[in-house]
Amino acid sequence: MPLWHSEQASGLASVVPDLPAFRRMLTRARAGLGSDMAGDDAWQDVSARASLLPEDMQGVFMMIARAAKEGWPCPSDAAIARAYGSHSLRRARRLLTYIEEQGLIVCQLDGVGRRTVTLVELARATAPGILMRRRWSRAVWRCDGGRRVPKLVDAVFHFQRW
Repeated sequence: MPLWHSEQASGLASVVPDLPAFRRMLTRARAGLGSDMAGDDAWQDVSARASLLPEDMQGVFMMIARAAKEGWPCPSDAAIARAYGSHSLRRARRLLTYIEEQGLIVCQLDGVGRRTVTLVELARATAPGILMRRRWSRAVWRCDGGRRVPKLVDAVFHFQRW
């Protein structure tokens, strides 16, 4: 007899969520949000704003909203990428840019290079994030008729922790 029909499985939930509900639960879990936040009135407003975004981006928005509510530093690109289900830091930055283009957040860098994200309609902001420094990439050389000519990659910078 399979496990789900036996006495051993009696402690498991008897209702299995459908696929969209499971995806929402997974997105919230990746963002570090618990089920205890669902009853809060402030989180109902955050959920309403997040519903304007595609389903896979809602968890990232909620993670940023939680950091703003708790007064925590802005999540790093790596944390945003993990919440989105990726490892790409560039994808995390593009995600923030997309959410900013939708008018839900405003990203700002202070003079030192720490990012602060402000939730526009909720009037909350995260604390400045981890201090980042710019590390200029090395020039990449290409051959041009026997000559070595530097490509224009010097203007591209990468963020790295100190």
